[in-house]
Amino acid sequence: MNWEDLRVKLWENGLPYEHSMIEQLTLLATLTLTANEKMNLTAIKELEMFVEKMIFDCALGGKDHSEFENKTVLDFGSGAGFPGFVIAILFPTSDVTLLDATKKKTEHLKKIAQELNLTNVKVVNARGEEFANTHREHYDYVIARAVAPLNILIELTAPLVKVGGELIAMKGKNGLQEYEESVAAIQKTGLNLKKIFDEQLPECQEERMNFTFDKITKTPKKYPRAYAEILAKPL
Repeated sequence: MNWEDLRVKLWENGLPYEHSMIEQLTLLATLTLTANEKMNLTAIKELEMFVEKMIFDCALGGKDHSEFENKTVLDFGSGAGFPGFVIAILFPTSDVTLLDATKKKTEHLKKIAQELNLTNVKVVNARGEEFANTHREHYDYVIARAVAPLNILIELTAPLVKVGGELIAMKGKNGLQEYEESVAAIQKTGLNLKKIFDEQLPECQEERMNFTFDKITKTPKKYPRAYAEILAKPL
């Protein structure tokens, strides 16, 4: 997928596609792929594949979420900064926090945010379960991509979402199986399934399944448990 293809696909999916945004996304790709030569941020090294499988894929996390504007968004387990950077660029009035437990990665994210002049981005170095205990019900939206199985992810992230807010879990072809294994976690943490977006990336034809959950009640204070306990006995 080239940059013109991306612009067209953003338009077709009702997502912002202004020229200045494409310029920022182009710089984001360049900076990430350059850093990737030393840091191993992503297995994707070819630009056109990066545009499709990183930038466009992450943009789909914002589909039907124009309300990101003027809202707080947490990218949980941000890694190389995706989808958080893409959301911050496409929705410039959003307040985006990139959270990752690896200090080397968060230092890289801070540099990228400065290079892109993204004043609506904050970067936090912390473990997810610890951050959840200090920022309970703090965010309008929490979004996570390729972080953990859904039943584990839900316990880690649901406590961070405000009542009335949403959790967006970006998954692949095994999404429905993960969802079926997460029914108890969804109920116990105060969530309710709102919508499933089942998409195919246009060129590589890989399946993407993005789940949106409404936060309908407060998450009990006993969640999240210690990470070792979550792994040993998922909800």
